[in-house]
Amino acid sequence: MRNSLKYFSLLLLIMLAIGLFPAKEYSNALTVTAAEIPCSHFWSDWETTKKATIFRTGTKERECYECGEVQKKTISKLNPFAKFPKKTYSLKVGKTLKLKVKYASGDKVKKWKSAKSSIVTVDSKGRLKGKKAGSTKVTVILKSGKKATCRVKVLAVKKTAAKSKSTKKAKSGSSRSSGGGTVYWTPGGSVYHKSRNCSTLKRSKVIKSGSISQSGKSRACKVCY
Repeated sequence: MRNSLKYFSLLLLIMLAIGLFPAKEYSNALTVTAAEIPCSHFWSDWETTKKATIFRTGTKERECYECGEVQKKTISKLNPFAKFPKKTYSLKVGKTLKLKVKYASGDKVKKWKSAKSSIVTVDSKGRLKGKKAGSTKVTVILKSGKKATCRVKVLAVKKTAAKSKSTKKAKSGSSRSSGGGTVYWTPGGSVYHKSRNCSTLKRSKVIKSGSISQSGKSRACKVCY
């Protein structure tokens, strides 16, 4: 706007200098106020001043860099939605897992629900806990009324190899302590052996056999057992 006034004044001065514009009219022309000259408007970008939610509208505005005029517009309410990042989740029996759900601004979780609580339970914060092996559905209900459902698989806990090995060892120890089976020993030795071919018996000239109780030894050989 200032540039427009500058060019307008310059034009009047040129016309006055060459005698095309009377001095009196020039004086009157200079009294034209800025309000009487329309602004071409050079607008800023729209800026959100109030965010919209699913329950209320928002507002945005922009300002003219030349005259300072401000324009305002209404932002429509957001469309409610509910969505899980994944369609299926899995966890083991006895373990926990927290579900996350996406929804529009202004909305919030109202309730969580498990179709089969005997398989998996869910608390008010979306935390799952596996109860027994199986599959079921978990549903979240939002304040807006929107719902989202995902499938949850609960897996049985498998026995590890270490547990199996320790079980076998315990059974073996139990068998040895009960005195069952034939063992081998030397009169001067401190342990009994599972086999006559144990590497520790190679140099022994006298090897006896019988039950553990007959051997009189309280410990088993660590090489052959």
